[in-house]
Formats: sequence, structure tokens, C-alpha cells
Amino acid sequence: MADLARLMNSVVQVAPNGVIIVNGDGVIQFCNHALYEMFRYDDGTLIGKQLEILLPDNLQTTHILHRDGYARAPETRLMGGKKILKGKRKTGELFPIEVGLSSDSLDGETYYFATIIDVTDRWLHTMEAEQNRKNLQRQVMDRTEDIGLALRTAEANSQFMARLLELVNHEFRTPLGSIIGYGELLELHLREMGSAQAPAVSYAAAIKDAGEDLLEIVRKVDNMSIVSSGDLQASALPVALDRAVSDAVERIERVLNRQEIKVVTDWRDSVVPLADPTMFVRALAMLLENAALYGARGESVVVTARKVADGGCEISVVDTGMGLSEDERKLAIKPFERLERALGATSGLGLGLTIVQAYAGAMHGQLKLEPGEKGGMVATLVLPCAPDQQ
Repeated sequence: MADLARLMNSVVQVAPNGVIIVNGDGVIQFCNHALYEMFRYDDGTLIGKQLEILLPDNLQTTHILHRDGYARAPETRLMGGKKILKGKRKTGELFPIEVGLSSDSLDGETYYFATIIDVTDRWLHTMEAEQNRKNLQRQVMDRTEDIGLALRTAEANSQFMARLLELVNHEFRTPLGSIIGYGELLELHLREMGSAQAPAVSYAAAIKDAGEDLLEIVRKVDNMSIVSSGDLQASALPVALDRAVSDAVERIERVLNRQEIKVVTDWRDSVVPLADPTMFVRALAMLLENAALYGARGESVVVTARKVADGGCEISVVDTGMGLSEDERKLAIKPFERLERALGATSGLGLGLTIVQAYAGAMHGQLKLEPGEKGGMVATLVLPCAPDQQ
């Protein structure tokens, strides 16, 4: 039996995956060589340590509760389900792992066995595929929306403008999509490598953010080309405000996070505007983006809705920034007018409010810019209400 035990120990030691055994108190009793290499510890140095030393700091307390729960009803299973589990190396670096768990008793004491696999390569490939899928989906969605709006436009662009639009879409969007996608992957990978890579993480994030900023400029030029081509045609359908706000927030989530802005809703009435769903979401997203960029950092932007006397409705975006004077509000809706003297060096083309005004007009409504009651600005889309709302 001693020879068999020695043989089994040799087999476990040369196994390519990590193997660990702990007692009922979570104290490590055995680790094979692969596990020591995986977690960057010297052989033998983990014996007598608590299992939680191998887990991320924020999970150590909750894992003790999970461990106690497993002890009451042990079973052979994979841990984590669909969640990505993380291990913590001696250096503090986190990395994705896959864990198989089992238990057995010896001399009246229960021991818990786990096999651990480092799945970093698989995880990175999965993340890369998912990121590429999201980028492609976003590009297809953007292009589909553009085509839908273009088809509802009565007058086509000139051959030159059509060619320019094609070049902007293809020659700019395709490489920008790659820059953004690989910037995100690089940032994720560097974060997994630990705090020593903190400066490089900020560089990767800057690459990604710059790509997103350029891509947003391309989208606005694209929209402006459609708007300036002539008679912009809009559908007239009932629009659910909660869903529209959610979609608009998703479109500019990066800007909101960067400015630490929260979007809250305040529905005074049950309002269902009659609008083109694509134009309405785009217009709302541009108004929210303006409020986030030029409002007070760290504050909330409020979206309100109410019915008005003539059977219409008003959907307003209210910020708490420095606001605009009457003359500046008139200038703000003109193309390429950015009011640098009042608003500083915030990047952009000055097309957002021009496009929103065009969308509002196509939907038989208007855009109003007014000072807020407590400072800041109120940007309001005045639109018809759905028939049962009038």
C-alpha cells in the first residue's frame, strides 16, 4: 500500500493541471508541482496556509461562506457555472481558472480535492471573438440605420457626396473598429497582468477612447450628410420612452462613464410620443451627450416628459452645467458652432444640435433650448403624442 501511495503521489506531481487538497478548515494539506508553478509559489510554501490566499482579495470572505456551504452538502462538480473564476498569484496578478471540486474522508476527517486549470489562452480567444462580434454587430447596426434613413430621404446625395460617404464609412470605420477592438483587448489583458502594468492600462484605454471619439465624429458626419441631402423623411410610430432612453444611454455609455454622469428619468405624465424610433433615439442620445460633456461633472442629467395643451408632448434633457445665454442658444444649433469661448476645449464638430433640430423637424416637431430653473440648460424635443395620448 505504501508503494501504491508513492506511485499515486508521483502521478499527481507530474499532472499538467494543478491539484490541491485542503481540510475541513480550508487549510492547504497538499499541492502538486503544477499548482505551485501556476500560482508562482515555491514548492512546499503553501502547506498550512488558508486556501483563500489563492483567491482575489474581494472574494476571500464570501468564499469562506461558500466553502462552509459546500461542506454541508459536498458533491463532485465544476465550480463557477458560466462565471469566469479568478485565481491570485503570489505577485497579486489575477488570471482566469477552471476548477473541478470533490471530497472524501480519511480517518474520520473530510478532505476537499480540487483540480485547477489555467484557461488564460482560452479566455483571451473568447474575449477577442466576443469583442469582434460586438464591433461587427455595432457596425452593421449603424450601417442599417443609415441605409434606413437614406431610403426615406426624398433627394439623393450628389455623386460626389455619395462617394465621400462611402469613403468615410469604409476607409474610416473599418480601421477605427480594429483600433477600438484591439485597444479594448489590450486593456483587458493588461488589467489581468496586475498592478505593475497600470501605466500601460491607461495607455490602452486612451487608444480605445480616442478611437471611439473619432468613430463618433464619423457617425455625425454621416448623419449630417443625410440631413443635408434634402427632404428628410421620418416615420410616425408610438415610441416607448423607457426603452428609448435606455437605448440612447447605451449609445453614449462611454461618455457618461468618463464624465461620471448618471441619467435619471422623471415622468410627470404617461407620455407616448409619435416619432421615428431611429431618429428619436439618435436625437435623445445627442442631447444626453451634450448634457454630459457640457454639464457639471459627477452630477445627474434628468430626462423629463409631459403632455402639452395642443395634443403634443415635450421630452426634455436637463443638465446642471454653466448654461448658455440667449445669443449662445441661437448660435448653438448652427453647424460647426462650438462656442469655444464659453465652453472651453471639449472636442467635437458642433453638429449634434444641428442634427437634432433636423430630426425634430422631420418628425413634425421642434427643438427648444432654454435656461434651467437652477442653472444649466434644458433641451426639449416637442413632438406629437400618439393618438390615444392626445
